[in-house]
Amino acid sequence: MRLGVAMSKRSVLIGALSLALVFDFILFICACYSCRKCYVSPCEEGAGLEDMYRVNDGMGFQLVIISMVIAAHAGHSVMLINKGLTPSAFGYLTGSVMVLVIA
Repeated sequence: MRLGVAMSKRSVLIGALSLALVFDFILFICACYSCRKCYVSPCEEGAGLEDMYRVNDGMGFQLVIISMVIAAHAGHSVMLINKGLTPSAFGYLTGSVMVLVIA
């Protein structure tokens, strides 16, 4: 019975990380699409208004990079769990989650 509980926890964790990968892929597509797009339609004209109502390059770049980092973390976590969660691997996974949350 103990093995069944461990397998179900492993399956839930892999399922949650896989779901995070799917949502992250959607975030990546939306981030690539939304660069330099306006928040409102039609886009406001004028130097100041255009900057205020538009997704600037820095924000778009930030979204793309964040989505790639989250995808790498979730993919690596799934691979780590499939290999077997040893105490050192668990510590690595926990530490990387903390770094991802803080950053």
